[in-house]
Amino acid sequence: MNAPARLTMSFDRYIEWEKQQERKHELVDGVITLMAGGTWAHGLIGANFVAALNLRLRGKPCRAIGSDFKVLIPTGNVRYPDITVDCGKPKPGDLWAAEPRVIIEVLSPSTEWFDQTQKLEEYQSIPTVAHVALLSQNRPFGRVWTRAGSAWTSVDADGADAVLAFPAIETEVPLSEAYDGVEFAPLES
Repeated sequence: MNAPARLTMSFDRYIEWEKQQERKHELVDGVITLMAGGTWAHGLIGANFVAALNLRLRGKPCRAIGSDFKVLIPTGNVRYPDITVDCGKPKPGDLWAAEPRVIIEVLSPSTEWFDQTQKLEEYQSIPTVAHVALLSQNRPFGRVWTRAGSAWTSVDADGADAVLAFPAIETEVPLSEAYDGVEFAPLES
């Protein structure tokens, strides 16, 4: 059985090609990758977090946006994070974040390892990014990576009473708000 052909293209061609597509695609090492849909919990956590961030960012120069906005990686890859806080001045027709400061991914079982390794490294390589957060969809848990000079440190927030802190945008979000309305499967013993 033959493997399907991989669609490859340059960055410029990808940008023009994707404008004509009905579904989102990332560009990874010159290869086009179709974005998969998520679960209800995944979408709700993302929507809750965007709302919570934007309430706190009102009147400030940064805004949070969901997964329809691209982030450019210095290597030439193009990603669609679940949430991006952009502190630049994007124009209405812009296709990617002008100055991404915070990037947040809601972890999915099928991509969890990849998000915590390759994607994390890619996001950390963006000079304007100060925080990368990874959120579980199985329980109220998040890990925030924070740039400290040329190094990165992480802090975990565990449980509904915990808070995720983003000092670069002077904002904190309680996990109770991020997980509002999310029902978790019972833990197996």
